[in-house]
Amino acid sequence: MCFRLGPLWEVGLGYSITDNLQFAVKYRRYSNLEDNRYNTLEMDSNYYRATLSYRFGSASKQAPVAAPNAAQDGVPNNVDQCPDTPAQYMVDSNGCTVFEETVQDLYIDAKFANNSAKLNEASIDR
Repeated sequence: MCFRLGPLWEVGLGYSITDNLQFAVKYRRYSNLEDNRYNTLEMDSNYYRATLSYRFGSASKQAPVAAPNAAQDGVPNNVDQCPDTPAQYMVDSNGCTVFEETVQDLYIDAKFANNSAKLNEASIDR
């Protein structure tokens, strides 16, 4: 395998006609600075090129920017009907706290003396 080197310079100009279609022109010149050292190229030293390229597919789309959310509850400010909801609370699509309605039966066996707010000793759990 033989590699040959030679100095070169290139100038080009490209124009995007659409997102997928581009036109470009280039000029390349191989320079022989020292005839004995770089005169290894068996080709013309000037190259002109015009290209028309087409990129298949669609252009990548930018990710949507998140709307401001001052309450940090996941609901954008422009639709948040309860802007002061703490961040740790579960909220609905309007930004208001979601409450779970539960029913609990409590039995309290508290005994008081007549005309007193003091609990009897038997009513206090130890």
